[in-house]
Amino acid sequence: MSVGVRRYVGTALRLVVCAGLLWYVASQLRWSEVRAAVTQADWRWLVFALLSLAPVPFAMALRLRWLMNANGVELTLGRSVAITFVGTFANFVLPGQTGGDVLKAVLVARDTHRRHEAATVVLFDRVLGLICVVLLSGAMLLANWGDPALSDWGRPMGVAFACLILPGALYFSVWFRRLIRWEALLARLPLGEHLRRIDRAVWVYREHRLVVLRCMVLTWLLQAVAILATVLIGQAIGMASESSARTLKVYYLYVPLCWMAGALPISPQGIGVVEAAYKALLHDAAGFGTAGGAVVLSLLVRLANLVWALPGLAFYLKMGRPGSADRSRPGEAAGRAGVARCESPDGVL
Repeated sequence: MSVGVRRYVGTALRLVVCAGLLWYVASQLRWSEVRAAVTQADWRWLVFALLSLAPVPFAMALRLRWLMNANGVELTLGRSVAITFVGTFANFVLPGQTGGDVLKAVLVARDTHRRHEAATVVLFDRVLGLICVVLLSGAMLLANWGDPALSDWGRPMGVAFACLILPGALYFSVWFRRLIRWEALLARLPLGEHLRRIDRAVWVYREHRLVVLRCMVLTWLLQAVAILATVLIGQAIGMASESSARTLKVYYLYVPLCWMAGALPISPQGIGVVEAAYKALLHDAAGFGTAGGAVVLSLLVRLANLVWALPGLAFYLKMGRPGSADRSRPGEAAGRAGVARCESPDGVL
């Protein structure tokens, strides 16, 4: 079976799973609850939630710039903002779950000779965000280990977190690399030279621990803001407790788990998976609102993120299609570090 056929088959299977999940979630709902959540919503809270998300794309762009510069690819902040908006918008309109990352990698790599490194940094940026979600979820699980809602799946989730973190720790272990003769292993693989360049691009961050730590702290702040926006949306539609402290505790515990569920490669954009997770955790486990309200909450969160992704279309039209104008202008050495410059083709950003 050719690669193209496998890709189409995989996409078709994910769409089937997505449709099945949506049917399952819809079958569990009372549509009167959905109507009530929408018609009785306090729109002032929704406006506050939307405004609270304003710093997120700009901080994501700053994180991408830090990671790029640490790897020898100089990316201006304006260019990084444009690429971040374009990638976020692409995640909503392209099939699959990594379309935005692929487009970001292409846009960064087309203006530098360090293309392996640029593309690898975009992937590392996504992985770092996932690692931060895992660590945040793990910390919240440990802090709430006695919560009755965690009795059935708290330990399995903890084991899953450990399984996600352990490979990363082993990858950056010099001892483990020597044990398995990592360099020799890469050399024997197909496209070994490309893999070695990718490996070196990731390994650089072992020597830039402060940059990685700074990016992680920024990511946790972003995630805290995103969860707060979800709390505000929940408050608007009655998906909250009478106690503000309990509402915050529940959301900061469960929303990262919903994100992790959405990151699973089951359906495009986690459609159906995220809605089921919101219902299972915020309504069934925490007892907030109604099942219909939980699904409306997940949809409103998607809508809020889409609103802040829309500027990406304007940036994309201004920057031009990847590969159109100024496709392969090589980067110039910048100072003694030999950093490749990555600037806007039209010189504006």
